[in-house]
Amino acid sequence: MTIAVPRPPKTDTDRLERLLHPRNVAIAGYSSKPGRWGNRIIGSIDAAGYEGRTYLLRPRSEAPGLLATDSLSPGLEIDVVYVIVPARDAVEVIAEANAAGVAAAVVVSSGFAEVGEEGQRLQERLVEAAGEMWILGPNCLGMASVPARLNLSTGSFLERGAASRVPGPVAVVSQSGAVGMWLTCLIEERGIRWSYLFNTGNEATISAPWFAARLLERPEIETVVLYLESVRDPQAFQELGRTAQRLGKRVVVLRVGVSADGGRAAVSHTAAVATDDFLLRSLVPSRHVVFVRDENELVEAAHLQRVDILPISPRIGVVSVSGGAGAMIADQLAPIGVSVPPLAEATRARLLELQPRLASVANPVDLGGDFPVTAEAIIGLLRELAAADELDAVVFYYVHAEFHREVFAAVAREMANLPKPAWMVWAGAPSDDLRLIAPLGRVIPGIVALREMIETLPRRAAVTAELHPVAPADSLSSLDPGTTTEAMLVEPLRSMGVRYAQTAVASAEYEILGALDRVEAPWVLKIDSTAVPHRAKLGLVELGLTDGSAAAIVGSRLLTRARELFPAAGDIRLVVQHQLEAGRQLSVGAIHDPALGDFLVVGPGGGAAEQSDPRRAAVPVPITEEGLAAAFTAALRTVGTPISEPEFERVLQVAAGLTTVPGFAELDLNPVLVSESGELTAVDSLLITTGDRD
Repeated sequence: MTIAVPRPPKTDTDRLERLLHPRNVAIAGYSSKPGRWGNRIIGSIDAAGYEGRTYLLRPRSEAPGLLATDSLSPGLEIDVVYVIVPARDAVEVIAEANAAGVAAAVVVSSGFAEVGEEGQRLQERLVEAAGEMWILGPNCLGMASVPARLNLSTGSFLERGAASRVPGPVAVVSQSGAVGMWLTCLIEERGIRWSYLFNTGNEATISAPWFAARLLERPEIETVVLYLESVRDPQAFQELGRTAQRLGKRVVVLRVGVSADGGRAAVSHTAAVATDDFLLRSLVPSRHVVFVRDENELVEAAHLQRVDILPISPRIGVVSVSGGAGAMIADQLAPIGVSVPPLAEATRARLLELQPRLASVANPVDLGGDFPVTAEAIIGLLRELAAADELDAVVFYYVHAEFHREVFAAVAREMANLPKPAWMVWAGAPSDDLRLIAPLGRVIPGIVALREMIETLPRRAAVTAELHPVAPADSLSSLDPGTTTEAMLVEPLRSMGVRYAQTAVASAEYEILGALDRVEAPWVLKIDSTAVPHRAKLGLVELGLTDGSAAAIVGSRLLTRARELFPAAGDIRLVVQHQLEAGRQLSVGAIHDPALGDFLVVGPGGGAAEQSDPRRAAVPVPITEEGLAAAFTAALRTVGTPISEPEFERVLQVAAGLTTVPGFAELDLNPVLVSESGELTAVDSLLITTGDRD
């Protein structure tokens, strides 16, 4: 089934204003039967306290006490029509609304493109009937505008406390009505104030990214939460990223249903995961467009009102009312590459000078039971830590802060003014108290939530310009189209600056012992051939060999088996390699997309390189500071330990340089092993070129 691509409407500030704050609305499809959608929507409108007039267009049953109309005449000043009639009737209603000058229609009716080709043709008729009028849907749940006190959707969450809702700086745009409602509920429960909720449904004219950009341009909106199941309008998605960057605002994206479509020949691991959608994500600025993995990360990312940026390996100072809580924070942050390092002697001395009764001036700093609970005392400590050269961010942990509400509200306000990112973990905070100061984006309800929030933050590499590629080795400048295997890549990669495991090649059985002598044990033996790109899957790899005679026998057996499996292959060789400890594995690949260009792909290594993983990132070539930060963040999330920045940058520069090889198509460096000290060593590689690229 093919879903129609949205026909983007014209950007119209007046039409948007009328949709967000309609003077009057009309309901097409009212029913007096309890439980029917046309009845429930009236209750939802009433619950929010909408002050405009609500007209029922040709109601199918009596509607005592409600305004009914036989037509959508211009004199009624109707800005939005809510359509819940059958699909074929909806086309007539939309044509009437367009003729009457209605700004927008919310089409709840189903039976359009989501049901097949016939429904798609009906949706095309709907679009034609709309003319310049905007359509939300069809097949959607509707919208809610807190500033207009209007719920044009139904649900217990929307109706619960609707009349007392206060507008806030967050808007939610969702392709799924149910998920959008649920996410907005979670956001509100977190204490975050929101202003708008929109479900785009089939996106006949309004796509979720396009509409998110329009909302981001509103002065009252700082963050848009975007739930996507597909990107039917890639250009609108790219425009959204540019809008967020231009305005210095934030988009939080929860993306599901990523497919492996795209028609790539998955010869390399990189090609298996480099879908068009995956590459598209890399084209938006990560500092302002944040992709999250689940609803918990989404809520924490939406909570932040300032876009904090951390270094590649952040060092955080912790001030805690409990030594145990400080240790828990350190334990939670370590797996995501964040350390809680010892404080410098000068910093410790300044802290004791400020507060001699501190229980500990190690990191975490323990306030102890005698600490004076005043805003001035706490802020003084936080300022000292924020000024310390050995720290990149500050965390303040407190429990039972509700006993000192004014004190901690003042502390939270000051955190937003510190020169480095700073957050307060308020353990056991009552939700009402969180709501009072949540718009500051500085208060986190627990230690796990702190970790999830920090995981959503972009990390910045120590560069101020793009990372220039390394020129390819001379031996790679005139490759024939096809696959260049590890045996031919080891030396060129070393010459370009990549650390590679000790490797030797045997082209025949009599060369195996000599190759073993040139490489330190233990050994891994691997068949190498352009006919065998995925040798491990075929049993053509042996690990952990330590006896030379036994290894030679194993090598002979591997060569024999490979020749039996691939009798036509004329380039079957045996690679003998020093086997390093498996440890932490990365993959660094590159891919050429005919439409979007060249990309590096960083993520989990080994067999996991072919699996969809939220830690993986694509980076456009040339590598900008933004792209380098995204690559580092992906690597850190993958291995969970510090990585040598110079070595990682060098691997990226080499990968970027290989994209300039004539006919470049795909590259795999997988796995790249990361040692405890952060050193990177490549242990496998593959390069693919084609003859159809200039």
